[in-house]
Amino acid sequence: MKVCALYGAGFYYIPGTDTCLKIGGFVRADYAANAGGSHGQYWDGGNAANNRYSHDFQTRVRWNMTLDARTQTEYGTLRSYIRAGMQYSTVNGTSIDGQIYYDRAFIQLGGFTFGKTLSFYDAFSGGFASYTTLAGASDTGNGTNVAAYTAQFGNGFTGTISIEDAVMRRAGIYSNLDTDYRPGLALTSRYGGQQVPDIVGNLRVDQAWGTAQLSAALQQVRATYYGAGAPLTYLEGNGYPEDKWGFAVQGALQFKLPWAAGDAFTVQAGYSEGATAYVFGNSNGKSNLGVYHGTEVFSGMLVDGVYGAAGSDLQLTKIFGVNAGLEHYWTPTLRSSVFGSYVSVDFNDTASGLICASSPFLSPAGAVQAGCNPDWNMYQVGTRTVWNPVRNLDVGLELLYTKFETDAGGSTMQLTGTTMTNVGKPATTYTVADQDVFSGMIRVQRNFWP
Repeated sequence: MKVCALYGAGFYYIPGTDTCLKIGGFVRADYAANAGGSHGQYWDGGNAANNRYSHDFQTRVRWNMTLDARTQTEYGTLRSYIRAGMQYSTVNGTSIDGQIYYDRAFIQLGGFTFGKTLSFYDAFSGGFASYTTLAGASDTGNGTNVAAYTAQFGNGFTGTISIEDAVMRRAGIYSNLDTDYRPGLALTSRYGGQQVPDIVGNLRVDQAWGTAQLSAALQQVRATYYGAGAPLTYLEGNGYPEDKWGFAVQGALQFKLPWAAGDAFTVQAGYSEGATAYVFGNSNGKSNLGVYHGTEVFSGMLVDGVYGAAGSDLQLTKIFGVNAGLEHYWTPTLRSSVFGSYVSVDFNDTASGLICASSPFLSPAGAVQAGCNPDWNMYQVGTRTVWNPVRNLDVGLELLYTKFETDAGGSTMQLTGTTMTNVGKPATTYTVADQDVFSGMIRVQRNFWP
């Protein structure tokens, strides 16, 4: 095959064509304590029950292949890119074989991008300086389907307008008439069908000193019908709350530091009303966090909106988050980072009243409990060190501490039925309290791109 020098190292002409192709990829093995692979800390589900059913150690193996094909045309470079593979992981003590994993599949030409890629709201791909957290940052970690146009203004300045599928950015809508609320278990989603895509825009500059980006997004928050019970009882004759537009804004900076080649500091800060997953990036569809220790529980709703009985309005959730990291190269083959994040979730008085009037929060007499407040905060701090014993082989260790704080500390929840499916949590009175989560991961990754 003939070398193609147009696009950098690793490209070759596909025989008989003027298209250049680069092939790459990686093989990765993760060994996690109190976490389920990257971006999967034990904040919900059975593993957050912290009893003898919890699976405190998990492994995951993933391989990815990348294909980057480029051709020169009269409209500029025509590019198509794919990153896909498979993975094997253990979840709650059981194995999951042959999961298909792909986060990139897009076409670019003349400033246009079509397909699955990093949202144009997101400034950076993945959690900078971290394997296991995106909290306080915007990236979902899995990409999203977009149709976008990027304008080049010169000197590294660009601007993009994008329409994006909302599915990856929906954090759920809660109705206090539902009876399935139990901390840590998925809520019944009250989102209606997608009517319009999210509208995203950014202004960005990439220069020798680093990168800066301002982003904004609009998201339609559209509930299903009023009603209680099983989803099939949410009938169109019941009426529905009026749609609202949620929004998110974010600023992000990355500075290249002069201390050593590769050193950098990154910070992102965002605010949202009704578009929660644009701030809490690794929610990945989670709408209900919950961490148990004995009969103490942290309860944290992570939803775009809340509504109640017929005639009630949709109340949008407010969330603020910040994520920062510093990475330093001790030598060209050894680097370490420190990182942290903060997230604050706030429900207005009406939404708080609706949540506190739902069954788990009520006192035994059926009255709203004094001290009930669904607002909550989360703090994180962690460190990671990566060693390259040989070129293109990473061996990394990450440690992470997460602190959940509730504004309802000392109040109680009356949890009935099997509180956590198949993990033995009893039906009893739980005290709402702050909770800690310690997690860590070892990752071995062999990259084979040029």
